[in-house]
Amino acid sequence: MLSSGTVLADRFQLVEPLNANPVRQTWLGRDLKRRDRIAIKLLAMGTGMQWDDIKLLEREAQVLQRLDRPRLVRYRDYFSLDEADLWFGLVTEYIPGISLKQKLEAGYQFTRPDLLWIAKEVLEILDYLHQFSPPVLHRDIKPSNLIWGEDNRIYLIDFGSVQVQFPTPGATFTVVGTLGYTPIEQFGGQSIPASDLYALGMTLIHLLTGCPPSDFPQDNFRVQFHDRIPKNTDIRLISWLEHLTEPMPENRLSSARDALEELKDFNRIGAIAQPPERSVNLSKTGDRLQIQIPCRFSLQFVRPVRHTAKTLISTTQERLKNLPILAKGGALFSLLLTIYLLQKLPIPTGKIALFLLESLAAVPLILLILAIPGGLIFLASILTSGENYFERISLNFDGEDYEICWHSSTWTRRHRGKLSHIQQIDPICLQDAQGNFRHTLEIVTQEPLLFLFSRRRTYRLGQQLEEAELQQIRQEIYSWIAGKTEAVEGAIARLAGKGESTAG
Repeated sequence: MLSSGTVLADRFQLVEPLNANPVRQTWLGRDLKRRDRIAIKLLAMGTGMQWDDIKLLEREAQVLQRLDRPRLVRYRDYFSLDEADLWFGLVTEYIPGISLKQKLEAGYQFTRPDLLWIAKEVLEILDYLHQFSPPVLHRDIKPSNLIWGEDNRIYLIDFGSVQVQFPTPGATFTVVGTLGYTPIEQFGGQSIPASDLYALGMTLIHLLTGCPPSDFPQDNFRVQFHDRIPKNTDIRLISWLEHLTEPMPENRLSSARDALEELKDFNRIGAIAQPPERSVNLSKTGDRLQIQIPCRFSLQFVRPVRHTAKTLISTTQERLKNLPILAKGGALFSLLLTIYLLQKLPIPTGKIALFLLESLAAVPLILLILAIPGGLIFLASILTSGENYFERISLNFDGEDYEICWHSSTWTRRHRGKLSHIQQIDPICLQDAQGNFRHTLEIVTQEPLLFLFSRRRTYRLGQQLEEAELQQIRQEIYSWIAGKTEAVEGAIARLAGKGESTAG
């Protein structure tokens, strides 16, 4: 069996498992050559493995090599290991973020702007995939395969069910997809671009209602979700979702481009707004939960600057990519013509170059002058914010234990305990030294000492966060504790059952 620290293909090191399937494993890993994080899919030849699984993994590797677009997982390598068991491995880049399924489980309420933004992000990806000849069909769009990235973009992952050609009549096929998100034609092996649109529609309905599609009643294969949607939901949004999820593919929206056009029409806004960048980083893998709360300096200065730079770069790339060929050719022609005319001018080329260098040298001076007001504001913020301005906090939950770490520039303070010691987690509102009211998360623990004595401790953190973010952290921790409690109770029940059967 593979374990953490194992190096595969002399390059890829396993770090920690991302699922509990012993046959089709997914690991978080590290590329020792590029020194970055990766995701590794591993398939073991043996009990429980089917030949269709190998075909799907190979097909996924072949398709990923062809794809080159932002917000799609990027291919890294494909290999096989002939050890005690034959293993097949697919390596892709790791996308830091949180899946939409995890956000649902954490109690996140998706709003109308959230849904419109997510729909736009995914439809742009599908439009790219469906433009291939033959179209690349994902065939398994659902909340767990959509990642809300740390860069505040939506990523489509897991191409394990991908199809790149239409099946020939009479050919055998493998039924793929997830119950509730899969259209009826896909069960017959006849997937088309509209099949991905159906799965997206069901995913959006799940986000809107909080209920998985398999829980809804059906009438002539049409999902009845109207009684679960929030009140005052835009009737145009409901109508558009119905159009996406028509049972018969001929009545459904036929292409991602058509769906995007309808989305823009009823939204009546030139561009759908992107949600603000998340402050809290949540990471949940296997038996570990990690919550990272950045310092106030990062929230007020670093993240806004980084977000602006990323937006500017991505917008410029998209505009350059979408420029027509004639425009690109015209720009190149203009550049060459300018160079030619400069050479024909009576002014020596050296003087022109010197003038350009002098102009460039003045840029740092201008930037320095502009930076003085910003530096003064930054200095004032530090002086009025106290010693916690650069302090960041991480909460780590591993099995039945938890750890709270306060990290500053000079020291790290830690507190460890058992999940069972946590008595209360509540957002409260306190007044700081300057008279301002701030929300903070209060964690109360009751730790046992000798005999009947115990010690009560109170920790307050996250004063730099909004109340909604503190509520999200609270819900995430409570969900984790509830899951661990259910696991322990289930283990006790299984042991009790074995004891009774042995006694019998």
